[in-house]
Amino acid sequence: MKKHKNVSIIKASGEVVPFYSEKLKHSLLKSGASEEQVENILAQIEDNLYHGISTKKIYQQAYQLQIKACHNGIGPIWFPI
Repeated sequence: MKKHKNVSIIKASGEVVPFYSEKLKHSLLKSGASEEQVENILAQIEDNLYHGISTKKIYQQAYQLQIKACHNGIGPIWFPI
């Protein structure tokens, strides 16, 4: 798995772990997003990563980006798991 910029994120449990883009990619694909949508969302999320960001915040951002894509007519709406 690809670790991104040695950024540490905080899971809901409070555990601090490295950010792995492949985990987010897997979740987005599992939710029904297309490969193209996933790549666009990942690029934007990775641009806004910072040490200590929560997984909740990451998924909120991903959800907002997916809603935005939906309003632009480029894909189905999905809900985080």
